[in-house]
Amino acid sequence: DAMHELGVALVEGGRPDDALPLLVRATEMRPDDPGYLADEGYARLRTGDVAGAGERIRRASRLDPDDPLTRAYLAELERLEIEAGKPN
Repeated sequence: DAMHELGVALVEGGRPDDALPLLVRATEMRPDDPGYLADEGYARLRTGDVAGAGERIRRASRLDPDDPLTRAYLAELERLEIEAGKPN
């Protein structure tokens, strides 16, 4: 949990490149945790890995479709995909 929370704090602090390895490791330890998947996906969005972000955020959304934070991440992902000409 501490690794995940540190990763989230780093993303929020504008340091997604530093956060990503921590969030990847946390997700590896809890591969079916939708919150961990969603936060790793969001960090990937912030580092420019839209494809990797999409895989994780969509999986998190399937696991917990009602989570408001995951839904916000999904909306941001879809907006970026549309801007890039690659709608979901």
